[in-house]
Amino acid sequence: MKKITLLAMSLMMTLFVKAQNGVDVTSLLSDPDFESSAAGWTIVGGNKIAATAATYGYNGTNFIENWVAAPGTLGDQSWSQTIEVPNGVYAIKSMAHAVLQSDASVVPSGVAIYANKDEVAVTTTHTNPPAEYSLVTVVTDGKLTIGYRITSCNINWAAWDNIRLTQYLADTEEQAKFLWMQDELAAIEPAIKELLGQHMQASLEQALTASLNAIPEVADYAAATALMETIKTQMADAEKSIEAYAALLATIEAADEQLAEGYPEGVDEFDAAIGVATAYYDEAAGDVEATMAAVAQLNDDIFVYQMLNANGEIGFPVENRFMTNPSMRKGNQGWSGSAPGLEHEVMEFYDCDFDMYQTLTNVPNGMYVVKVQGFYRTGGNDSGAAYQAGTENITAQLYANEASVPLLSLYKYTASEMGVTSSEVLNDYVNMRVSTNEAFNLTNPATGELYYSENELTVFVADGTLTIGLRNSGHAGTSWCPFRDFKLVY
Repeated sequence: MKKITLLAMSLMMTLFVKAQNGVDVTSLLSDPDFESSAAGWTIVGGNKIAATAATYGYNGTNFIENWVAAPGTLGDQSWSQTIEVPNGVYAIKSMAHAVLQSDASVVPSGVAIYANKDEVAVTTTHTNPPAEYSLVTVVTDGKLTIGYRITSCNINWAAWDNIRLTQYLADTEEQAKFLWMQDELAAIEPAIKELLGQHMQASLEQALTASLNAIPEVADYAAATALMETIKTQMADAEKSIEAYAALLATIEAADEQLAEGYPEGVDEFDAAIGVATAYYDEAAGDVEATMAAVAQLNDDIFVYQMLNANGEIGFPVENRFMTNPSMRKGNQGWSGSAPGLEHEVMEFYDCDFDMYQTLTNVPNGMYVVKVQGFYRTGGNDSGAAYQAGTENITAQLYANEASVPLLSLYKYTASEMGVTSSEVLNDYVNMRVSTNEAFNLTNPATGELYYSENELTVFVADGTLTIGLRNSGHAGTSWCPFRDFKLVY
């Protein structure tokens, strides 16, 4: 989901919100944006500077990162800097992420940003832009150590950038921290207001509105800290509620589209079910659990309506009913066998044999069409010579039970004919996952379908069991197979 939630964006604050009460002392740090290849930083572990910051949502040209192929995980390491500063209270903000690319649903652990003895856990998987993290510490000996630490982690890719340092001056430590927390509350206000502009459970909206109105009234650090913790909880609850109600609205819209097709069987019952779901949505009284139950119920009603009207001429998409994670946006979740990597919403196998599959049980017997978006490049990029000559050997297959078809060739479409604008192109063919993601999002005007979505086969199920997957055997060196979005039509 490479989405970034409002909570992650603002609860960890947006980088460009200017502190109103503090003094920016970022200049005390050496190379806080890693534009000078981490000059002044102590690097312990196999880390590197990458000149692709903008590609991954960071600011500037460079950022610091470490990566190993998933599902492997990073070893213990740290990136730190110690500076001499006047005693006092300091706030540190920076942008970061940590992710297990083979399963982006895994919550990172063992990763933290620290300042002296204080730290904040990095718990946000990769989003674009990454999340910002904020923490405060007290310097009593004239020394401040800032760093990014990885210890016994469960992730394969970590990154850090755009470090900002602010000093808070006051008569007491308590007063200085209060000034910092006032800035934190001011920074989060825009995101609260944006949440309040969306459809959620009415009681959550009322509670979050009350907290927003309380921000100007806080009088000390303890009260401000308590209010921030309340807001964090309320924002998290609100985002979940918004997501649930958005799912219900999308399901209502999908049901309306089905109803508009005019299929005759069960139409009155289906129309009534849509009415019940719509009334629930408008009332906005239900919590997340009840709302998702309403989504499930309406999906059941859609399925019943479709099954009543399915025949040899009318087929219905059922991947979201029977498959787990058919889009692959949650990495390998729900899939067995080989584990591909996920980046830029594209899964890939590179330079390997593989067999990734999902077995569905208790599906209705009958004919199914199985599709996937993707392609295969045999060996390195040869400008399409073997493809044009008809000698390209594509060993990767889409399969369903005993049926199988070779995947499309990379060389079926040039980058220029698709309208790809990314620079990650070689010999006029997409060459990395950024350009592949762009291509996968483009529509072929000749077919009205997305490019590389023509991988398709038909299979008959007679025993209620259907195994769907991708496999490859006997690959040529540096072969490449990016893909996503399985479709299942009954």
